[in-house]
This record gives sequence, structure tokens and C-alpha cells, in this order.
Amino acid sequence: MAVNPTPPPPTGSSGNPTTSQTIQTTWREKLDNGVEVFIRPISKEDESRERQFIESLSPKTRSYRFFEGMKSPSPKLLKQLTDIDHQNSEALIALIDKDGEELEIGVARYALTSDDNTCECALVVGDEWQNSNLGVILMQHLIDIARQRGIQKLYAIEAWENTWIRNIDKALGFVCKSDPGDATRIICTLDL
Repeated sequence: MAVNPTPPPPTGSSGNPTTSQTIQTTWREKLDNGVEVFIRPISKEDESRERQFIESLSPKTRSYRFFEGMKSPSPKLLKQLTDIDHQNSEALIALIDKDGEELEIGVARYALTSDDNTCECALVVGDEWQNSNLGVILMQHLIDIARQRGIQKLYAIEAWENTWIRNIDKALGFVCKSDPGDATRIICTLDL
């Protein structure tokens, strides 16, 4: 799922700025494989962790997420992915404990578009975790936050051949259609 990392200022459906003071943003979840995962908003301090995560993805998974063959994210991209204001945009990171260190295994994000009630969203899960239900869990929490903030629609632009993400979209109620501008992609939307 691709996402525009620099959205406009947030407003709710009434046109007034939204707040996140009462929105839950941390969770502990058990994956289908029994592993416990901690989910929280991403922060600037996660920049190194995000770099390692992106570099650990298979070339195909990186290509599905970023629509290009990069091997390592640029400093500018890392800043966009981790320096989140948690209002105009949101990003939830999934972490597991590995030898006493937090290891990133997935991230879901959204960013407001020029229409203050619509967000583009994105999801990427580490290759070895893609069949653990982590994608659905991350997206469900992201969807819940978007609803609480008054967002009315989420959309994602996906690679047509990415059946893993299409299965998640379908499970969450997204409607997917061919991208009229690019036959290799689909646009999936969810009315909130």
C-alpha cells in the first residue's frame, strides 16, 4: 500500500480540528501463531528500527509497498515515515521482543488527502509474519482510530498481483477496483 507522507492540516467532518486525547493508541495482541505483539504509534525514535525493517523486507514486498526497487530508504523517506504528527497522519508500528530488543514486524499508516475526510492508507508486514493475521489486526486498529477522528473514507493503491493485501482488504470490507490510470494497480476504498 502506498501512502502520501505529507498531508494537509486535519479537520473533522464538522470542519473543526480533530483531537486524539481519548483515542486508545497502544495494544497487546496475540497473533495466530501465538506470538504476542505490542502495537503503538511510531515515533521519531523509531527511525533506525524502521530502516532495519524496510531493509529486511524481500524485494517483492518492498516493491509492493513502495512501487519501486529500492533496497534502503533515504534519510528523507525515513523522516517522512517516522516523524508523524498523529493527527494529520497516523502510523502504528507492531513490535515483538527478540532477545530483549524491540523488533519491528509491521506498520500500518494513513495520511489525510486534500479532502479532510479522506485518507490514503498503507500496510506492510514482514515476510515471515504475513500469515499470522498481523495485517488485519494492524489495519483494524488504524481503521478504528480513523473513525474516531471523523475520517469518512480510506483508500489504498495496491499492486494488482499482491494477493496477500487484497485478501486483507476483502476481510476488512474494502471495495477494490482496477486503477483506470494503471492496469498494474487497483484502488481499494473503505467507507467509514
